[in-house]
Parts: sequence; structure tokens; C-alpha cells
Amino acid sequence: MNIYLNLLPEERKKDLKRKKISWLVIRQELLVFFSVIVFLTILFCTNFILNLQKKSLEREYEMELSHSEYQEIGKYEKIFEDENSKILTFYTVQKNHFDWTNVLERLENSITDDIKLKGVVSDDINFSITGVASDRDSLLKFKSQVENSQCFSGIEIPLSDIVAKKNIDFEAELKIEEGCIKTKK
Repeated sequence: MNIYLNLLPEERKKDLKRKKISWLVIRQELLVFFSVIVFLTILFCTNFILNLQKKSLEREYEMELSHSEYQEIGKYEKIFEDENSKILTFYTVQKNHFDWTNVLERLENSITDDIKLKGVVSDDINFSITGVASDRDSLLKFKSQVENSQCFSGIEIPLSDIVAKKNIDFEAELKIEEGCIKTKK
């Protein structure tokens, strides 16, 4: 058995008790303080990590938006390519298009009242005309006017058509000059 003697004065006992309590409070405060520091450190680290993830997700979102914009731009480029190919096709067709208005006007100027046309057939620049002439002179006049025209060359009327004197059914083959028939730009 141990016997403790307490020979300290009361004042000193109170001081020791206060010191003991104050160390206990300080220790508790330090424990709470470090706990709060650790908790705040965890919060800041979590905040930092979440900010990094947020920035990463924002970049991915922007990339996705730009990717969809590129897809939309690609779609429009495809539409433009299709339209340009249609325009090119149209231009090619129009470039090779024959302007029959000029040719038919020149042919009309060569025809007198004594000649009636029955038909006109075209194979590119070759032209075939069928008609009726009231007499041989009007047919020969028609032939000379067509030969003198700048739009036509090489008119051929069969000799059998020229031999008859009145109400002549004729056929004429002629060639159209390309300068007269091509579309003007």
C-alpha cells in the first residue's frame, strides 16, 4: 500500500490543477485545430480536383461543340459541292446548246412568199428542209439567198427537184455555220 502525502500548500495545488486543466484544454484545442486544418486541407484538395474535372469537362464540351460545328460545316460543304456540280453540268449543257432562234430567223429571211416549208430536221449542224416551191425561179432564188447567207453553207437540192417547172416538192440539205448556232456568252 502506498501512502501519498500532500504537503503542498493550497495555492500551489490550485496552480497545479489550473496548469493541468490548461494543458488539457490546450491539447484539446490543438487536436481540434489540427482536425480543422486536416478537414480544410481535404476540402481545398477536393475543390481543386473538382475544378480540374470541371475544366476538363468544359474543354470536352467545347470540343464536342466544335466537332458538331465541323460536321455541320462538312454537311454544308457537301451541299455546295452538289450544287456546284449541278451548275457545272448546267453550264456544260448550255455551252453546247444551239441557239436555233438566229438560224430560223436567217432561214425565214431567205424564204419568199412563193416557198412554203413542210418540215425542218436538224442533226447538230446539218439541216434538212422539205417544202413546196410555186415555180423553179423561186426555188433557185431561195437556193442563192441561202448560199449567200453567212449562217449556211453547202446547200444541196437534188437535180430532180430543180427540173420541174411548177409546184415543186423539194428537199434541201445544208450545213449551219457554228458561229450562227452556238449560244452567245
